[in-house]
Amino acid sequence: MPEPTSWVPLARVLLVKLVDFLPKFLVKRLYPREALAAHIDLDLSIPAGMEFALYGVPRVYLYVRITNRSPYMDIEVDRLHADIWDNQPLATAASHDVITVPRCSRSEDFASGNELNEFQVRKIREVAKTRDPRFKAYLKATLNTSLGRIEIKKTIEAIPTRITG
Repeated sequence: MPEPTSWVPLARVLLVKLVDFLPKFLVKRLYPREALAAHIDLDLSIPAGMEFALYGVPRVYLYVRITNRSPYMDIEVDRLHADIWDNQPLATAASHDVITVPRCSRSEDFASGNELNEFQVRKIREVAKTRDPRFKAYLKATLNTSLGRIEIKKTIEAIPTRITG
């Protein structure tokens, strides 16, 4: 007689296949948006999730990793926006690239960036003189799913930062 735990992977595969064929209104009842949002993680890449390139045309780059832990649905990242703070608002980084993150997988480093003005460059150079420059980012990702649009927000503090130039 097979062990009871050997049926768990089979049951999970069958459940995923069932969700693919169910009508949308029924899927929304069985797997609400809040449950899907709880299965999505936004994180910064390690070791430096943020980079300020102050040479040439100064830019800020933010490297975000998106994890889709949902066993039922793929997600499509439509927009990613980040407000970067020191003690005050410092810069923004945005990406309008559309990527798909399949169910139970993680995206590679998703880069978002923006140009910096003279004031921002001057402020970043001041912060770079400190011993260990770290910033705070307020992330907001807009996702398209088969359940509709979902917004995920996350605050990340003490971001390891690389400053070049």
